[in-house]
Amino acid sequence: MNEVKARTLLARFRTAWEARDLDATLNCFDDSGVYDASVDPGPGRRAIGRSAFRILLSEMFDHDTGAVTDIQNEVLLQDGGNWLGWWTWIYALPEGGIERGCDRIIIGSEGILLKDAYRKMCS
Repeated sequence: MNEVKARTLLARFRTAWEARDLDATLNCFDDSGVYDASVDPGPGRRAIGRSAFRILLSEMFDHDTGAVTDIQNEVLLQDGGNWLGWWTWIYALPEGGIERGCDRIIIGSEGILLKDAYRKMCS
């Protein structure tokens, strides 16, 4: 995947994620991709493949219902044959709190191979 396609995919993924559009988000992943989510009180959960993503993303989007997402500091670097994306995010929660985090995203020739999320409660 060239840089233009990688940037386009990352932008499409960001837009789908911010809109909590499950199908559009799923379509950004490679069929064999991995999602290390930051949901749950422990270290989070891992999903491998689109059917597992559907379940986990649905839970993630439910968990974040009403939150306003602000993705910032987007970076895209070539890493061998893949692309490494990284961004920070802020969720403004409906009850007034703030969560901050960052995502590491590896993009291969067919889509996102890995989304590795880190979430920190701030208030």
